[in-house]
Amino acid sequence: ARFKETYLAHCSQLGVDPINVLLSDESSCGVIRLSGQTLASKGCRALAAALRAGGTVHHIELCNSYINDEGCVILCESLLGTAIETLNLARNNFGSDSADAISKVVRTCTNLKKLILNWNSIGSRSNPFNNLCESLSVSVSLQEIDLQNNKIGPDCTAGLCRLIESSTSVVSINLGWNRIGGAGGHQIARTLSGNQTITFLQLAGNDIDYNTLVTIDDKVQSNSGRKRETEMSSIVLRQQREFQQALSDNADRLKSELELRDAHVVAERQRSLHLSDQYEQIALEKQRLETKLQSAQHDLSETTNELNKLKEDMRQTASSSEDNIKALQAAHAEEQSTWSLKVEDLQTQLHQLQQANQTLCTQQKGAQADISNANDENKQLQDDKRSLTCEVQNFKSKEQETQFKIKQLESTISRHKQEIEDHQQTIKNQQERIKDLEDQFWAIDRKHASAESQLQHHQSETERKISEVRAQCEADKQADLERSHRKLKELQDDVLTKDRLHDELKQDMLRMGERHQKTIDEIEERGKKSKDLLVERDLEIHRLTSLMAQIESEKRRIENELRSAESTRENLTREMENNSRQTQGELDRLTERFTADRMHLEMKVLQRDEKIQNLDSQNLEL
Repeated sequence: ARFKETYLAHCSQLGVDPINVLLSDESSCGVIRLSGQTLASKGCRALAAALRAGGTVHHIELCNSYINDEGCVILCESLLGTAIETLNLARNNFGSDSADAISKVVRTCTNLKKLILNWNSIGSRSNPFNNLCESLSVSVSLQEIDLQNNKIGPDCTAGLCRLIESSTSVVSINLGWNRIGGAGGHQIARTLSGNQTITFLQLAGNDIDYNTLVTIDDKVQSNSGRKRETEMSSIVLRQQREFQQALSDNADRLKSELELRDAHVVAERQRSLHLSDQYEQIALEKQRLETKLQSAQHDLSETTNELNKLKEDMRQTASSSEDNIKALQAAHAEEQSTWSLKVEDLQTQLHQLQQANQTLCTQQKGAQADISNANDENKQLQDDKRSLTCEVQNFKSKEQETQFKIKQLESTISRHKQEIEDHQQTIKNQQERIKDLEDQFWAIDRKHASAESQLQHHQSETERKISEVRAQCEADKQADLERSHRKLKELQDDVLTKDRLHDELKQDMLRMGERHQKTIDEIEERGKKSKDLLVERDLEIHRLTSLMAQIESEKRRIENELRSAESTRENLTREMENNSRQTQGELDRLTERFTADRMHLEMKVLQRDEKIQNLDSQNLEL
């Protein structure tokens, strides 16, 4: 809103009509497109004031807007230090006086990427142009420069060489249709040999010999090929490093898991040894109880023997006396009851000992079963260890096979690189053929240039005579080379249009019309001659168009070959990716299997720990 208000206010102050395009929403979004709109000095002042007051502008296109040196300087002062990225000032007929202002814009605008100045006269003086090239060479953001048809002569070659030698960001320069000459072309070719960033350099129409152009084109193509090879090699190396890193990570992970599993096996062995010790203690306790039982049985047998002896004694003394018998019977009954009580006590103890012996036998059988289970688990762990070792060996063999496949792919890539180089050689041969066609084109173009020089001569005379009639409208009626073929009727319509805007000049022209009728007749005759020259030029252009069509067909065929080579490279890349995915899948399956085995072992260890705890509790009870 501030941009529009400021622009309208300055248009009112300067007495100029505002341009509707600048009042649209696109101008508020940082884009200004005024190609073909007449600005002149006052319009440039209003636009510059709005740019100072408004928001950020990233793209400005003022192509063919009739900006002279004064207007260019005013606009450039308003752009100092801004965030502009694209500046298009083509076909505005300003000269070297604007070079210093553009140099300041390039030095202060650190985001500027594209500068288009074609069809002007910046190279008419060498010192301002060389200063502009110095500013362009120190820019770190500028990528594309268009200086086509700017009257750049041999004395400007030093600045161009400094630009090519010092710039690290510029990739495209258009210097076509200037006046550099053969010596300047040789100097540019020598300077370009040390540059590795420029991938496009146009020097057509500069009277440079064919061999120099071939040398420059080879260097530019070499920079382009080097850039593509660097990108491809970096991609392949990065993928190979990632694949090798993934393999090494998986191998390290499997190794660490095997070490953990070995530690678990050692712990299980220690636990089995501990169970063996406990079993030996239980066996010793069993022997002690058996010894105690044997001693109790021995005491019982001795007591039975004594009882039998007493019975024998009683039978021997039975004949002596009934009283003695009765007494002995009573004593025997008492002693028998006593001994029966003792026998019952001994039988109870014997029964308890038998129960304890059965319990010990049961515990012994459980301990033996646990020991056998532990031995089975130990054997299972050893079998799992051997299987894991086999799997690791298989993985290493697969890794070797993968490396062998990678080597095969590298050899295939090298072979395809050789094929690409052969295709590039074919392309180079085709380019030489294209250059031969371009030589023919340039020969025709020189004829075209001579015709254009004659046409410019006729146009200069026409403009000189019209300037005598319309001295006040000279800046508004300068015609470009593109409008030189317009008919005199279009020129008269243009004059009438300008006359409606300038009523006073129209009255003067009417008063002077009769006096300059003869001059207008001569202009018509010269216009007819110009039409004849234009017809010849159209015929030449038609023939050149057919030649260019042939060149385009050759280019399309070469592009098809390049696309086929690119598809081959993409197939190789996909094959490498498939191999890496297969290897990763195998690693994932091994990891899942190892995780399942580890969980199974952990469950077994937990069960065995519970059994050991139960045995410990039973031992404590015993």
